[in-house]
Amino acid sequence: MRLVTNPGTNLNAAEIARYHPFLVPQEIVVDGVEHDTREAVTHADVDRWVKSAKVHPYVLGTSAARFVDVFRQQAQDHEQMLAILGSRHLVTSYGSAASAVRTLNKLPGLARIEAQVLDTRSTDLGSGMSAIFAGEARKAGLPLAKIVSLCEQVALDHQAVFVPRDLDWLVKGGRASFLKAMMANLLGRSPLLGMDDGELKPFGTVKRSEALPALSAELVRRVGARRRVWLAIAHGGADRDALELAATLRKQLDVALCLVRSWSAAVYLNAGPDSLAAFVMPIDRIDWTPPMLTSEA
Repeated sequence: MRLVTNPGTNLNAAEIARYHPFLVPQEIVVDGVEHDTREAVTHADVDRWVKSAKVHPYVLGTSAARFVDVFRQQAQDHEQMLAILGSRHLVTSYGSAASAVRTLNKLPGLARIEAQVLDTRSTDLGSGMSAIFAGEARKAGLPLAKIVSLCEQVALDHQAVFVPRDLDWLVKGGRASFLKAMMANLLGRSPLLGMDDGELKPFGTVKRSEALPALSAELVRRVGARRRVWLAIAHGGADRDALELAATLRKQLDVALCLVRSWSAAVYLNAGPDSLAAFVMPIDRIDWTPPMLTSEA
């Protein structure tokens, strides 16, 4: 079985070497120029593009035609494929991949190919944890149908909470209204956002000085204290806050794996500098136990 995903899942070099996913293209478009995020696109690059661009840059997902080409290419060596992608409510890649699978099933000579597409109901490291989970399940020898079933279970139980430190990029990227951004800035508060069935929704607002405890409290309330989980923290340069949040959540949850990383370039474009998010994937209510992996914090 071949895993297929994009750079938005924020897998690092070691994970790519371990699970051998095929990375489909994902571009950031800056005044008509496409920059492939499979290359080394840094936060500094994104900062520079945002500052200099005439129009706020945007992310271009993988087209259905490109997914068809990828699936056909991979079908030469793999009869089974699993595409793991961010929430269908946030990016177009899921819909493109699902359309490509329907096209693939109609092509002559490819009737033997089984391709599945997973909506992780998340983004960045939230989706990345699903990719790691699927990779470990594949290495354990689980069949594709079982892997898909398990991944769908953990995606349904997934929780994420996000605090942007500056709403400007969210507004320009179309993720928040100008009015809400203006009110939050005037009141000296930040929105507490979260994933609700794959959609980014407001959970409330918090004083900026109280963002960390509010974020951890909201996440634990939604997940349930002491549950066995995989935890991931993504940030836009807020290294110290990210490590502090990870340590706080480790005291309240039974953390089997903890990942702490900077945002992938495409997600950082919307999240902005100094933003912070926590993703939790409970693993205590499924009938397979993933192996112990090395945590980053």
